[in-house]
Amino acid sequence: MRQAAESQASIWQETGKKMRRDLERLLTQEEQRRRDVEMDKAHNQRRAAEVDMTEVQLRREAEQKLSKSNFVKEEEWGASFQDTMFKIVRTLPQLFEYFPEC
Repeated sequence: MRQAAESQASIWQETGKKMRRDLERLLTQEEQRRRDVEMDKAHNQRRAAEVDMTEVQLRREAEQKLSKSNFVKEEEWGASFQDTMFKIVRTLPQLFEYFPEC
């Protein structure tokens, strides 16, 4: 009887040790999971900030290109207008020949 009780106590002791190891392993895994979640949050925040900065940079570049494009169009329009005016001025003497009353 005593031997059976000692055997049962040994079984309970081993079971307790195994349960403690399992619990410690689970706690370690949970701690690691929490650290991973925090690292993911920090990474996602950094990535969101990078995306925001990239978006701002792209918007600025687009505005600069648009502004430059508008400037080029204005320059082209100005050159075209100037060219047209020169043509008109060059043809004025001929117009006066055709229409002397002017």
